Parts: sequence; C-alpha cells; structure tokens
Amino acid sequence: MPKTSYNSITLPSSPNPTLISLILSALCLLLAPTPTPAQTLVSNNSTFTVDPTRQDMAYSWIVDGREQLRELSNWYRVSGQTSETSIHTMLFGGATQSSPDSVSYVFTDTQFNFDIDITFTLIGGPILSRYSQMGEEILITNNGSTPLNIHFFEYLDLDLDESPTNDIIDAPVLGVIHQDDSVATYTGGYNADRIEFATYPFSLNHLTDFAPSTLNTNLPTLPASLGPDNVTFTLQWDFIGVGGIRPAILPGESARITKTSELQWIIPEPASVLLTPLALFALTHRKR
Repeated sequence: MPKTSYNSITLPSSPNPTLISLILSALCLLLAPTPTPAQTLVSNNSTFTVDPTRQDMAYSWIVDGREQLRELSNWYRVSGQTSETSIHTMLFGGATQSSPDSVSYVFTDTQFNFDIDITFTLIGGPILSRYSQMGEEILITNNGSTPLNIHFFEYLDLDLDESPTNDIIDAPVLGVIHQDDSVATYTGGYNADRIEFATYPFSLNHLTDFAPSTLNTNLPTLPASLGPDNVTFTLQWDFIGVGGIRPAILPGESARITKTSELQWIIPEPASVLLTPLALFALTHRKR
C-alpha cells in the first residue's frame, strides 16, 4: 500500500500575543450568555420595560396606561479613558428575574476587570391610583488586582404624561430631583457627586461623543431649575479617591449606588414634595 506524504508545518517558536488575545476574545463571546430580550416588569397599575442589549436600557414606564419614560441609560469612564462607554456594550453575564416586579443584570468589562450589577424593582400603586415607584441598585465590583478608578453616570429622559415639551425640573433640596408638567410629577432620591439639568439632547450628545464628560454642577451646589421644555437630567458618581471624592474601589471590593423614583399624576402640595424622599428611601432594595 503506497504511503501518503504530508507537507510539514513549521510552528512559530513563540506564540503571537495578538493572535492569542483575539482567540480568547472570540471564546469569551462564544461562551457568553445570549442577551435576554426585553423584559417587562409588572406591578399592579404599572409596567417597566428593560432591554440589556440597548443603549436606552430602560425605555418604558407605563402607569395606568400612560407612558412616562423615553430613556434611562448608564455609562462609565475608567480613569485614563477619553470618553464614556454605555454599559450595554459590555460583556453580558446574564439576567435573573426572581419575581414579576424585579430583574437583575450582570455586565463585565474584560479590559479593566470589573462587573456592574444592576437591579430594577417596580412597585406599582392600585389600579387607577396614578402612582408608581421604581428602585435601582447598582453594584460595581473590582475583580482586578489594583484599585479601580471609575466615573459612573445615569442619564434619564422622562416625558411625563406622554408630553415631552412642557416639563419643568428643579432640585428643591440636596438629594432630591423634582420634575413635573401640568398633570404629572416625578420625584427622585439620589446621592451623587455631580448633576446636570439640560434640554434634550445636550447631555446625551456629551455622553456619546469622543471626549470625557464632567457634569456642570458640583454638589452640594444645586442646579437652577429648567423649563418648561424637553428636559433631561444626568447624575455622576466619582470613585477616584482624590479631592475628597469617593475612594477608588479596591481589589475584591464593591461600591453600591441606590436611586429611587416616584411618579404621581396629582401634583402634591410643596410640603409633601419635601417629605416624599423620606418615603422613597424606605424602599427595600433586593439583593441577589
């Protein structure tokens, strides 16, 4: 039987780092969970729709049949980077929906070795109460071996009662955002380092350009009220450990951000508005 001859193959004496990096990246993409399609949380009179594959990760908040939200998106910039990155571009690590009114997502940055976990919880009011609450819990975990210096952003574009051009936004006290039109009001509780009120699409343009963003109001200074117009607001948290700002996130540790939101179609008296955040911060944030 004749012998089959084979051409010899000469292997490189040392592996190509670029080739190995490309192969590992391809394997990560192949092994990563397939992003979950849009999930709609349901609670009494309210629905809240989230899609981890989209920049506008949350894009619908319906209360008693009326749409209130255009976009809620999250962004980050690690120190040394020249622009912000939307978290929907990160490696998706899966979704957990433990109940109809709550969902959690995990995202991973493989370059800087950290995770971002986000949990949304919806608390709807009784049918026709025209009332709803939504809570967020964000966990940034450093999986690396050196401190993580990171800026985190949340952008929110509310179109209250499906009418975007007549909203007024202000900050009555530190830690409270109040936005309303003629028939609906939003109150948000937060603990951020910087804040920006703007008309659409000013802040979004800055988050999506190729330059680093720093929001225009450094708390505890309060921003001036804005509107009536198509208004938006953005929050910024700085985990960079200098200038009295939050410390960098140490290896193996996590930083937690919580934010609460309340929608009410009947505008409360001014005294009620100032009391509302106390009730908002009483929301229980579910931990996975």
